[in-house]
Amino acid sequence: MKSLRTISVILPAICLMILNGCVPDAPFKFEGSTVPQQMDDGWQVASPEDVNINPSDLDEVYQNFLSEVRYLNSKSLLVVKDNKLVFEAYCRSDDDRARIGHVMSVTKSVTSLTFGIVKSDGFIDSLGQRIYDIMPEKFPSDAEKRSITLEQLLTMSSGLAFDNDVFSMEIIRSFI
Repeated sequence: MKSLRTISVILPAICLMILNGCVPDAPFKFEGSTVPQQMDDGWQVASPEDVNINPSDLDEVYQNFLSEVRYLNSKSLLVVKDNKLVFEAYCRSDDDRARIGHVMSVTKSVTSLTFGIVKSDGFIDSLGQRIYDIMPEKFPSDAEKRSITLEQLLTMSSGLAFDNDVFSMEIIRSFI
């Protein structure tokens, strides 16, 4: 009976100690500079006011970016307007500026956004439209490739056979 009572006291204490190890001791993200540095990387730098952006709007976006709850996996935040870098922030390490990361999903999102804008502006009729109909000069004579629609490209479901394992290993090797 005494050992059962001892276990009922010790077991919760051990669980609390283990769970305490899961709680971060310090903030995961840090606050740093948001003023872009002029570098020899092709970007022109400007202040938010130079391109008619309200700095307090950027401050609000920055505070959301620094949140320990939202955007936890984010490492950087850059704002570009009129081909000028007006805001640049890194929340984990200043070294993140030079770190190369996977942007495949981001690229898909930006591409989808762009297609939405192009469609709403009337430059394309529908996502069911064949790419070949838009730019026939860019396509080979392969009939299978000529049948690919915009929607199939955006959903990555063109129907063409492709061994993604080989491609994935090439990407992994390039980062090692």
